[in-house]
Amino acid sequence: MLGSQGQQFCCEGRVLDSAATEGRRYPNLLQVLYLDYDGVLHPEAVFRTSKGPWLQTPGHRLFEYEHLLEKVIAPYPALRIVLSTAWLLSRGGYSYAKKQLSPTLQSRVIGATFHQRHIRRDEYVATPRGVQVWQDVQRRCPHAWLALDDDDTDWPEWCRSHLIRTHPTLGLAEPHTYLALQKKLCAMQELSLHKSVKAATE
Repeated sequence: MLGSQGQQFCCEGRVLDSAATEGRRYPNLLQVLYLDYDGVLHPEAVFRTSKGPWLQTPGHRLFEYEHLLEKVIAPYPALRIVLSTAWLLSRGGYSYAKKQLSPTLQSRVIGATFHQRHIRRDEYVATPRGVQVWQDVQRRCPHAWLALDDDDTDWPEWCRSHLIRTHPTLGLAEPHTYLALQKKLCAMQELSLHKSVKAATE
């Protein structure tokens, strides 16, 4: 929400400066959200068919929760998204996967965990999701990062504090998950501000 002078408030009422301003002043302080689709932005039961993706869960539709992601990250305009989803393996790859998102979310996307320059397709498929994310963290070197995913199998222990695990059907619509993401985004932004102040004084 906004304060009386247009300042943005973090969770628990703490005031934050504009993340966009901080991003311009300290462009190397990259904040990344690794984003899965299935089980996060819609239920996880998605199947690829010759006519395109098909959601098997009755009463639900593809990307029905993406407005919640738009809302929760809105106070953090410097946050960038890296795609971490099986949709990257569909025909059209990264470009296709990115175009499934709303324009608002697309504008934040800077890359994906799968790229043929770094890993063969068969190797990527055989690699656990958490390891895929960690390998990208090592390449991209963000100063702070989080991951939204319904799959927590074989995540490296040192990565688990960065993971917000979602309910496979409710995804981001599950209240406790949404709140957990709010709090972790707040903490990540405070860390960014601390590092930017430290960088400015060195």
